Amino acid sequence: MANIIETKNLKKAFGQKNREVVVIDQLNLTIPKGKCTMIMGSSGSGKSTLLYLLSGMDDPTEGTIKIDGIALDSSNEQKMSSFRRNKIGFVFQDHNLISSLTLKENILVAGYLSKESRKMVRERAHALMEKLGIAPLKNRYPTQVSGGQKQRCSIVRAMINQPDIIMADEPTGNLNSSTSTQVLDSLVKAKHKDQSIVMVTHDPKSACYGDRILFMRDGKIVDSLIFEEHIAKEERYDVLLNLLKKYSW
Repeated sequence: MANIIETKNLKKAFGQKNREVVVIDQLNLTIPKGKCTMIMGSSGSGKSTLLYLLSGMDDPTEGTIKIDGIALDSSNEQKMSSFRRNKIGFVFQDHNLISSLTLKENILVAGYLSKESRKMVRERAHALMEKLGIAPLKNRYPTQVSGGQKQRCSIVRAMINQPDIIMADEPTGNLNSSTSTQVLDSLVKAKHKDQSIVMVTHDPKSACYGDRILFMRDGKIVDSLIFEEHIAKEERYDVLLNLLKKYSW
């Protein structure tokens, strides 16, 4: 199976050499194309930092990152901006919607940055909003909808340009259990076959939506778990909980 993401000797550190704090430590990683990969770890393990590095929103101290065989190059900001816009859609924990715009406008603003016609962008926005059940809310503002509805809007915004990868940083972290399930169901439902998802989560139930789970500690991948497609989420959850006991997470 082809890989959509590859890293080699990836390192992220803060501070000076003599007082350096290493957050990502010489990490070598491959993420397969078309799959849903979950990243778990305790607070401070480096999982969110890793996601921001993989998305090109932060620069590594050392090492390389390749997305679909193309090396990220932060020295050319214009090229990087175009690359992120076309290759990667990002779902933030706190949705990051613009409060003065309606849900539909929040989505279209991102879509109009592409080279496609505005008519095409509007049609895709409508189709995705219908698919995620928020089309009736299109003219409401973020303050007028629930947390789960905001997150579904942010998922549509992330998907509007049909990126190869959807990255999500604790997208259900501020939601209750029922709403979290609705949001994750929407994310998986909206994903097309060749699209890849990379999601950071601390929640075992959310992690069970993945095909593969990577476990981080002290900036390193220390273990992984791969699920066959036919395994039910309840069975995945039991397997995952047993493994988590090993790390006291």
